[in-house]
Amino acid sequence: TIATDIPNVDGANTYVWDVPPDGDDLNYTNNGKMRVTSNTDANITYETADFSFVGLNLLMPNGGEFWQIGQPRQIQWQTFGLGNTVDLAYSDDNGATWYDIETGVANTDGTIMTYDNWIVPQSPSDEILVKASSSFTDNQGDVLTIFDTSNTTLTFFGLRVDAPNGGESWDIDTTVSGPHTISWTDENAGNFVSIQYT
Repeated sequence: TIATDIPNVDGANTYVWDVPPDGDDLNYTNNGKMRVTSNTDANITYETADFSFVGLNLLMPNGGEFWQIGQPRQIQWQTFGLGNTVDLAYSDDNGATWYDIETGVANTDGTIMTYDNWIVPQSPSDEILVKASSSFTDNQGDVLTIFDTSNTTLTFFGLRVDAPNGGESWDIDTTVSGPHTISWTDENAGNFVSIQYT
């Protein structure tokens, strides 16, 4: 039962229902039905034809993790009633901007899937989100995209050298050109750093 004692008038009526996640009294299915019944007369009822409850759950990372830049990590997800591929992306600004990790990643519906050895990118931030998404065509022919993101942000920690970062030509005679500025971005890498060149 979704709800009881919902106000009803002659003509069109609506009820806004926040569909609960799988495991909370609802299972993903391709043959779900909806029934509306009068509380006054149980013989006045209508049941719909089959429709689908679909979903995608990002299982890992799900927020709060600390992942070191440059190290391999796994991403895990599970889909229900969706297609054979998912797209994976991450954001380093709490979802304002998204960067592809990989698109068209193989997916087996209903199975916990793992994307192995994703190398954590050079984006030190404590506002990281990871997203898995999948597009599918519903029973009415509409293309829809379902997605799930980490429940809360995670942190990519470490250092990224911003300047020089490759391709520059620095004059070794600083009496002519002046000193050069070395810059970097840090997230949880400690209070002091050492700078070296080879």
